[in-house]
Amino acid sequence: FPSHDMLDPIGFGNYYTFAQRYCGAQYMGGAWYFPPNGATNLDELSQRLQYLVLRRTKQDVLKDLPDLTRTSIPIEIANISEYRQAVKNLKEWLKKQDKEVLNPEHVLTKLNVLRQVVGKGKTPAAIELAESVLNDGKQVVLFCHHKEVVEEIKKALKSYRVGVISGDVPAKKRQELVDDFLGKSNKVLIPDSSLQVMIITVAGAEGIDLYSASDIIFVEREWTPAKEEQIEARLHRIGQHKNVTVHYLVASGTVDDKFNEIVEHKRKMFGDVIRQDEVLVEIMETLE
Repeated sequence: FPSHDMLDPIGFGNYYTFAQRYCGAQYMGGAWYFPPNGATNLDELSQRLQYLVLRRTKQDVLKDLPDLTRTSIPIEIANISEYRQAVKNLKEWLKKQDKEVLNPEHVLTKLNVLRQVVGKGKTPAAIELAESVLNDGKQVVLFCHHKEVVEEIKKALKSYRVGVISGDVPAKKRQELVDDFLGKSNKVLIPDSSLQVMIITVAGAEGIDLYSASDIIFVEREWTPAKEEQIEARLHRIGQHKNVTVHYLVASGTVDDKFNEIVEHKRKMFGDVIRQDEVLVEIMETLE
């Protein structure tokens, strides 16, 4: 919003004028209230932004880029008892807090515990799916958020050639791993020695090419579609010659459902305002 305000201060008005018109904000009882999912008048906003925002999609500038498909796969986590205990602990902790001075950062820290438990519970399904891709003779990329999840998947897939790019890996080593995954050694293509599996974290979401693979499994979710799409783009980029499939594992009956709902709502809302690439979306039946 600040950039739009600088470009057209009269047209968009101040922050609260914008918030009322396009965020559903209301002034009640001496304070501003911003409802969850309160986006409003998005068609109008999209029209107004057309002369301020120059939007070029991949399909505009990379016309030969293969298709990308997002597949949402509901699963049952393997450690549901541990998850339920973690939820119980969180509820008990919240009851003891002073709601007037509750620190949002502390709440997010507690929420992250649930995310980690869910991530651990999703690893068996992620490993099974990865092995299915590998058994088809293809490479696979897995995205994780927590180190414990990374290590568990790495250990389970140790019979394959596995690379890991995380915040602990120096930049030079990262490039060596990328070259190994792409089948390069001193710029010479040697496919038989290529890494078969690459596990990446948020640190692996920028500045690397993994286009020799056409399947990426999101074991854990991020808060925003922009971050997830940045990770998808490690495969769906110049150099990719195959259709890319993005497998999103969604743990049914957990906080993961909420993450999926939040991210997909943001993706749709952004798409209603700013033109997006066309992506095929599939939703599979629950895997038990």
